[in-house]
Amino acid sequence: MRDYPAPGGAKSAHVLGYLGPVSDKEYSDGSSGFRRTDLIGRAGLEATYDTYLRGVPGFKSLAVNNAGSVTGTVETQDATPGNYVVTNLDARVQAVAEKALKTQIMAARAGTTYNCGGGCRADSGSVVVLNAKTGAVVAMASYPSYDPNVWVGGVSQKEYRSLTDPSSNTPLLSRAWAGEYIPASTFKVISTAAAVRAGESVNSLYDCAREYKVGNLTKKNFESEAFGPITIRRAIEVSCNTVFYGLGYDAWVRDGGLSPKAGGADEWFVKTARDFGLGSLTNVDLPGERPGRVVDRADVLKRWKDNKATYCKRAKTGYPEIGDRTRARLLTAFAKENCVDGGQYKGGFAADFAIGQGETAVTPLQMATVYAAIANGGTLWEPQVAKAVISPSGKVIKKFEPKSNGKIPVDKATLQYIQRSLRGVATNGTGKGLFKDFPVAVSAKTGSGQVTGKDDTSWFDSYAPSNNPQYVVVMMVSQGGTGAGTSGPGVKKIYQALFGVKGSSASPSKSVLPGGRLPTALPTIGKDGSIKRPAVAKR
Repeated sequence: MRDYPAPGGAKSAHVLGYLGPVSDKEYSDGSSGFRRTDLIGRAGLEATYDTYLRGVPGFKSLAVNNAGSVTGTVETQDATPGNYVVTNLDARVQAVAEKALKTQIMAARAGTTYNCGGGCRADSGSVVVLNAKTGAVVAMASYPSYDPNVWVGGVSQKEYRSLTDPSSNTPLLSRAWAGEYIPASTFKVISTAAAVRAGESVNSLYDCAREYKVGNLTKKNFESEAFGPITIRRAIEVSCNTVFYGLGYDAWVRDGGLSPKAGGADEWFVKTARDFGLGSLTNVDLPGERPGRVVDRADVLKRWKDNKATYCKRAKTGYPEIGDRTRARLLTAFAKENCVDGGQYKGGFAADFAIGQGETAVTPLQMATVYAAIANGGTLWEPQVAKAVISPSGKVIKKFEPKSNGKIPVDKATLQYIQRSLRGVATNGTGKGLFKDFPVAVSAKTGSGQVTGKDDTSWFDSYAPSNNPQYVVVMMVSQGGTGAGTSGPGVKKIYQALFGVKGSSASPSKSVLPGGRLPTALPTIGKDGSIKRPAVAKR
């Protein structure tokens, strides 16, 4: 039997997961040892660590006579309880993170955040808190969420429909590791590293004009703001799109443009994104993780070959079944263009790629690992939720040590340059309204992803303290407006709780964590085999 107590109000629903009945196939597989009445982990930690959590059922074999009366006991085996999986999650921080995420989503919907004056849709969101030095998952939440106790005793059909219904924004889906979104300007740290690999100098000046032209396309800065000739660092601080459009486009030109150079294009921007872990799983110890998407020249060509016949057919027939004639004309024009040259990786693709737009897609957890690598000196850690497995007698069955996914492809000088740039965002850039006078030094990057027909995707990716990073905090709100307006205040609330910030001072004694530090010791097991949980005040 399961009980999900939600200490301090922290549901942790998506991370914990749930149990479900054994399927006919699993039951009929004799090697599994399942009984018809057994439950098995179907999501979250319950699924990943089912073999550790599952005990061994007891039984008693009885002897009976011809009349069906019990005459004795043949064999008895006592039940063996399952083990405890101790996590890196801190219920105090988890409660703060869940509340901050929900609060900001509600504020965006109400129109009380910047750039959501009439109210943003703010349909969903996620927040991730990592230990910057190890990749341990301190808190991770997704909204909308649900009460994990609905699964205890069996979920009803009505409840299950509600959990999976798109009209209710699919509460069962974890946006943290299974939701894919354009990273927007938070991607510019990767583009900076890519530009250096492609031969650009961080000591040069680049024109931050109001707009940037690629062929017959005009791409603009946020609110068409211009800053003139500036460094890449300043371009990160003020999130100048036109500087990064130029960096991406120039690299595309050097690769040969529409006609790749002999030996193949370098594609430094694509390679660097993949070297930062994008387009691949982080290997978090939770099921259902999505890899995101990083599209290169070969991907574009393959997709065109696979779909050329459809493009060309639609170019002739159009879309008569679509009532919206404006949309139908746009789709027909798109089909005509792709019928002829849809396999070309165009300059506009490269320009969009450099600012985290276009077809690139990431999970919030991926971006948390990216910023953790920047914070800790270059190591891409696997996010780890489980800390240890302990038996009911208190014996440590297994400890989970930090695992590396490699190093990011950035030399020391460039990494330090990126770090200074991110600090500048918080003191003299798009995040200064939140963190300029904050008593703990925070490094951050804002992002406002543009999706056709939708409100902007709000991002705020960060770490702190800047000079000795302990935590990475990333918040994303789908259709939430600007990064600084919606997600940024939520991130600030989490740092206030972590560092005990009251007004203009920070004190470990006021942190939600005892002494301002994450606990390192494993929990105590009582004589009766129960785990002794610390009290957690509701946030």
